[in-house]
Amino acid sequence: MSETPLSPTIIGEVGSTEDRKISESALLRMKRLTIEELQNKLLLRVSKSELLLKNILISDSQTDRDAIEKSLDLKLTRRPSHNELRDRNILKGGEGLSPNLHEAHFNLHKQRLEDNLSRSIGNRPTKTSLVEQHILEIEQEEEQTSEE
Repeated sequence: MSETPLSPTIIGEVGSTEDRKISESALLRMKRLTIEELQNKLLLRVSKSELLLKNILISDSQTDRDAIEKSLDLKLTRRPSHNELRDRNILKGGEGLSPNLHEAHFNLHKQRLEDNLSRSIGNRPTKTSLVEQHILEIEQEEEQTSEE
Protein backbone atom coordinates (compact mmCIF):
# COMPACT_ATOMS: atom_id res chain seq x y z
CA MET A 1 0.00 0.00 0.00
CA SER A 2 1.43 3.44 -0.93
CA GLU A 3 1.66 6.06 1.77
CA THR A 4 -0.28 9.09 0.62
CA PRO A 5 -1.40 11.79 2.99
CA LEU A 6 -5.04 11.40 3.86
CA SER A 7 -7.44 14.14 4.70
CA PRO A 8 -9.50 13.95 7.90
CA THR A 9 -12.63 13.14 5.90
CA ILE A 10 -10.92 10.12 4.38
CA ILE A 11 -9.73 8.99 7.81
CA GLY A 12 -13.29 8.87 9.03
CA GLU A 13 -14.23 6.56 6.14
CA VAL A 14 -11.38 4.12 6.69
CA GLY A 15 -12.67 1.03 8.43
CA SER A 16 -9.72 -0.92 9.87
CA THR A 17 -7.53 0.13 12.79
CA GLU A 18 -4.40 -0.49 10.71
CA ASP A 19 -5.59 2.01 8.11
CA ARG A 20 -6.24 4.51 10.88
CA LYS A 21 -2.69 4.10 12.22
CA ILE A 22 -1.27 4.70 8.76
CA SER A 23 -3.42 7.75 8.18
CA GLU A 24 -2.54 9.17 11.63
CA SER A 25 1.18 8.74 10.92
CA ALA A 26 0.69 10.47 7.56
CA LEU A 27 -1.02 13.37 9.31
CA LEU A 28 1.83 13.62 11.82
CA ARG A 29 4.36 13.74 8.98
CA MET A 30 2.35 16.48 7.29
CA LYS A 31 2.27 18.48 10.51
CA ARG A 32 6.02 18.08 10.95
CA LEU A 33 6.60 19.20 7.37
CA THR A 34 4.44 22.26 7.77
CA ILE A 35 6.15 23.16 11.07
CA GLU A 36 9.57 22.78 9.44
CA GLU A 37 8.46 24.81 6.43
CA LEU A 38 7.14 27.56 8.67
CA GLN A 39 10.36 27.63 10.68
CA ASN A 40 12.41 27.87 7.48
CA LYS A 41 10.21 30.68 6.19
CA LEU A 42 10.53 32.51 9.50
CA LEU A 43 14.31 32.26 9.27
CA LEU A 44 14.25 33.65 5.73
CA ARG A 45 11.79 36.39 6.61
CA VAL A 46 12.90 39.99 5.99
CA SER A 47 13.54 41.98 9.18
CA LYS A 48 11.33 44.83 10.31
CA SER A 49 14.10 47.38 9.78
CA GLU A 50 14.54 46.27 6.16
CA LEU A 51 10.80 46.56 5.59
CA LEU A 52 10.89 50.06 7.06
CA LEU A 53 13.78 51.01 4.77
CA LYS A 54 11.88 49.74 1.73
CA ASN A 55 8.77 51.70 2.83
CA ILE A 56 6.74 48.52 3.07
CA LEU A 57 6.09 49.11 6.77
CA ILE A 58 5.38 52.55 8.17
CA SER A 59 7.16 53.53 11.36
CA ASP A 60 5.18 54.37 14.48
CA SER A 61 6.39 57.97 14.35
CA GLN A 62 5.16 58.20 10.76
CA THR A 63 1.70 56.99 11.77
CA ASP A 64 1.70 59.56 14.58
CA ARG A 65 2.63 62.27 12.09
CA ASP A 66 -0.11 61.08 9.75
CA ALA A 67 -2.67 61.27 12.56
CA ILE A 68 -1.55 64.79 13.44
CA GLU A 69 -1.69 65.80 9.78
CA LYS A 70 -5.24 64.47 9.43
CA SER A 71 -6.27 66.31 12.60
CA LEU A 72 -4.78 69.58 11.34
CA ASP A 73 -6.41 69.17 7.93
CA LEU A 74 -9.77 68.67 9.62
CA LYS A 75 -9.29 71.74 11.81
CA LEU A 76 -8.23 73.83 8.81
CA THR A 77 -11.32 72.80 6.85
CA ARG A 78 -13.49 73.91 9.79
CA ARG A 79 -11.65 77.22 10.12
CA PRO A 80 -13.89 80.24 9.46
CA SER A 81 -13.25 82.27 6.33
CA HIS A 82 -11.82 85.78 6.26
CA ASN A 83 -15.27 87.22 5.54
CA GLU A 84 -16.86 85.35 8.46
CA LEU A 85 -14.18 86.64 10.84
CA ARG A 86 -14.70 90.19 9.59
CA ASP A 87 -18.49 89.85 9.95
CA ARG A 88 -18.04 88.71 13.57
CA ASN A 89 -15.69 91.70 14.23
CA ILE A 90 -12.73 89.44 14.94
CA LEU A 91 -10.81 90.86 11.99
CA LYS A 92 -11.04 94.54 11.18
CA GLY A 93 -10.78 96.37 7.88
CA GLY A 94 -11.16 95.50 4.25
CA GLU A 95 -9.44 92.88 2.19
CA GLY A 96 -7.15 95.37 0.46
CA LEU A 97 -5.73 96.77 3.70
CA SER A 98 -2.88 95.10 5.54
CA PRO A 99 -3.39 94.46 9.27
CA ASN A 100 -0.56 96.85 10.21
CA LEU A 101 -2.03 99.67 8.12
CA HIS A 102 -5.48 98.96 9.47
CA GLU A 103 -4.20 99.20 13.06
CA ALA A 104 -2.50 102.52 12.30
CA HIS A 105 -5.70 103.77 10.64
CA PHE A 106 -7.78 102.67 13.64
CA ASN A 107 -5.41 104.39 16.11
CA LEU A 108 -5.49 107.62 14.05
CA HIS A 109 -9.28 107.55 13.92
CA LYS A 110 -9.44 106.97 17.69
CA GLN A 111 -7.05 109.87 18.35
CA ARG A 112 -9.17 112.20 16.16
CA LEU A 113 -12.30 111.26 18.12
CA GLU A 114 -10.52 111.93 21.41
CA ASP A 115 -9.32 115.33 20.17
CA ASN A 116 -12.81 116.29 18.93
CA LEU A 117 -14.36 115.27 22.24
CA SER A 118 -11.77 117.23 24.24
CA ARG A 119 -12.34 120.29 22.06
CA SER A 120 -16.13 120.00 22.40
CA ILE A 121 -15.91 119.67 26.18
CA GLY A 122 -13.53 122.64 26.31
CA ASN A 123 -15.92 124.80 24.28
CA ARG A 124 -18.96 123.84 26.34
CA PRO A 125 -20.74 126.87 27.82
CA THR A 126 -20.70 127.32 31.59
CA LYS A 127 -23.78 126.99 33.73
CA THR A 128 -24.02 130.75 34.36
CA SER A 129 -23.91 131.57 30.66
CA LEU A 130 -26.72 129.08 30.02
CA VAL A 131 -28.80 130.73 32.79
CA GLU A 132 -28.13 134.19 31.34
CA GLN A 133 -29.27 132.98 27.92
CA HIS A 134 -32.41 131.54 29.54
CA ILE A 135 -31.53 128.04 28.35
CA LEU A 136 -31.20 126.66 31.86
CA GLU A 137 -33.55 127.60 34.70
CA ILE A 138 -32.34 128.04 38.24
CA GLU A 139 -34.44 126.46 40.93
CA GLN A 140 -35.37 128.36 44.10
CA GLU A 141 -33.00 126.39 46.33
CA GLU A 142 -30.02 127.12 44.12
CA GLU A 143 -30.83 130.86 44.10
CA GLN A 144 -30.90 130.96 47.88
CA THR A 145 -27.58 129.19 48.24
CA SER A 146 -25.96 131.46 45.68
CA GLU A 147 -27.27 134.62 47.42
CA GLU A 148 -25.93 133.63 50.83
